[in-house]
This record gives sequence, C-alpha cells and structure tokens, in this order.
Amino acid sequence: MSTIVLLTMTGLGLGALYFLIASGLSLIFGLMDVLNFAHGALLSVGAYGTWWAASGNLPGAGPGGAGFALAVLFGTAVGTVAAVVLELAVVRPLYTRPREQVLATVGVGLAVPALLSGIWGRTR
Repeated sequence: MSTIVLLTMTGLGLGALYFLIASGLSLIFGLMDVLNFAHGALLSVGAYGTWWAASGNLPGAGPGGAGFALAVLFGTAVGTVAAVVLELAVVRPLYTRPREQVLATVGVGLAVPALLSGIWGRTR
C-alpha cells in the first residue's frame, strides 16, 4: 500500500510541476507575445540554486524542514533574478523583432544548460 501512496504523491508532484511550467509559458506568450524557449533553462537555474542551498552552502538552509523551505526560497529568488536579467538584457531590446527574439531565447535555452554542466558537471 505504501508504494501506491508514494507513486501517487510522486505523480501529483510531477503533474504540478508540468502545470506550473505550461502555465508560465502560456502566460508569457498570451500576455506579452514572447515565445520564450529559455523557460526550461530558467527553471533549471532555480533548481540548481535550490540544490546548492540545500547542500549546506547557504547558512540556515539544509535538506529537511525549515532549512529546505529556505533553500526553495533561495532557488526561487535565483531563478527570478535570472529571468529578470534575461528579460532586460535579451528579450526587451528585441520586442519589435520576434524572429530574433525567438532565436535569442533558443540560444539562451541551449547555453544555460551547457553553462550549468560546466559549473557543476554531469555526474552529480
């Protein structure tokens, strides 16, 4: 019985994550007419920020309880800062040129995972 509960909770958590990603893409495209292909890369930046903080690198953050909540807040802040930097430096100057905007976000979407792999490696 515990396996069924575990699989159900895992499925619900993964479904919630997919919903958040899809609704974020839909909101950005629907409200701003920006097709942001770097959306997943920004999620990865926030996830790596959370992992870094939960690994004990941020004072007060840790793998369980309130420490993990602090790590999640830190990761959310890191992802938000990365998104704001992307908006100000890459997307906003290209508002009137949608083709270049798509090309730039695809480039960022390819460069960020490579940068994260270069910093933390692929085996962790």
